[in-house]
Amino acid sequence: MNLSHRFQVILVVALLALFFAFPDKLSLHQQIFNRRLDFDWQKPQIKLAVGEKILWQAPVGLRQGLDLAGGMQVTLKLDVNDVPIDQRETALSASREVISRRVDLFGVGEPEIYSLVANEDYRIVVELPGLDDPQKALDLIGSTARLDFRTPV
Repeated sequence: MNLSHRFQVILVVALLALFFAFPDKLSLHQQIFNRRLDFDWQKPQIKLAVGEKILWQAPVGLRQGLDLAGGMQVTLKLDVNDVPIDQRETALSASREVISRRVDLFGVGEPEIYSLVANEDYRIVVELPGLDDPQKALDLIGSTARLDFRTPV
């Protein structure tokens, strides 16, 4: 690859990076040198449509996680006293899966759901970017903060 092709590749990558880093919406209305400058920008969306019916649409760009979009972290402590010791990991995994499905149905962008185990302490940590209302988060995860594990008799 010669120098000209390398420069072209670098230029294309730089332009793509600028496009994705550019804000979703930008409005600029300024008076400069006795001239009015009006600039409105909105990133396009990808749409899949059949006729007039839109089947799917998504914004072009990067999703922002908890570190960029803000949001909250919820830690749930599981009560596994009634669960046999050999089934606790399975119960923790099943609970994490249920919470993951609930969060996915809500449409929170890039949620992080993971479990922590230390001695007899079982916890599930849920990070919800862009969500700042604690009550909404608890309603999202479940109407109660208590998870019961029952084994068939």
